[in-house]
Amino acid sequence: MSAAVPGGSARRYWRQFAASVVLGLMFTGVAILHVAVTDPVRAAALLSGVFALAAFATMLGRTSGTSRTFLALFLLVLYVSANVSRGAWADVVGFHGTATAASSLAWAGLGVLALLSGHLWNRRALPV
Repeated sequence: MSAAVPGGSARRYWRQFAASVVLGLMFTGVAILHVAVTDPVRAAALLSGVFALAAFATMLGRTSGTSRTFLALFLLVLYVSANVSRGAWADVVGFHGTATAASSLAWAGLGVLALLSGHLWNRRALPV
């Protein structure tokens, strides 16, 4: 069905990413706005974390052909971030409030790298 819309399967990757971001923002958007007033660094961590997780979900789903790959890695990251209360690198979405502007920027950068690598994978020539 997604190949029937304008742009066909070539733009499916970007539509899937956009759907992942919108879904993530549906769950966290109000929290981002609420926290942005009191702690803008934590709100930036949540926003960059949602972006990075959506990018990794889309990239891993496209490269592996299944959602299970992302689910396994997501649960691992969730377990680590819930149990490691020290270290800004582990605070992907600002659970503990230890995320810094640098760690948020790093996760956003990793999200961009994941998004672009998935796009390049999507554009590769498939053998006939």
